[in-house]
Amino acid sequence: MGFDKLKVLSFFHKVLYQDGLIGLYNRNYTIISEEGLFHNFGNEIVSLLNSGDEVSVKELMRNRAVVYCYSTPEIIAHQIIKRYNETGKLLPQHKTDSFETLIEFQKEALINKERFIETLKSFNIPVLMINTSDDIESNAKKVNAFISSLQKKN
Repeated sequence: MGFDKLKVLSFFHKVLYQDGLIGLYNRNYTIISEEGLFHNFGNEIVSLLNSGDEVSVKELMRNRAVVYCYSTPEIIAHQIIKRYNETGKLLPQHKTDSFETLIEFQKEALINKERFIETLKSFNIPVLMINTSDDIESNAKKVNAFISSLQKKN
């Protein structure tokens, strides 16, 4: 629907604007959660990484590291439905005809993200993978250790 498209465009604009500000003022590493630039523009970034345009790749990836949060497609689908039940809002890409279709959509998205992460790693971009189903304290310790290791490199 047209309104859904406008909401997505507005959201994408906000993501790009925020990322531009971070890039402009960043002097150290930027930790990117999978909800930001990489989550929303992963296919385009993979195309850039695979294009051979090293100058653009280096500029885009300058001072970046990635914290990639993931879970099983079933858990993600349940979280989407829970958020919908609590807020009444559902992203356009999550509007499916059944819960099983939503799970299949999440399986495909997970496969694409895993390919994306492997591409990032092949360019020596620091990546931390966090399974959101794991204990929150354990995950927090992993993130803190990751950030500390990045700070030591500077």
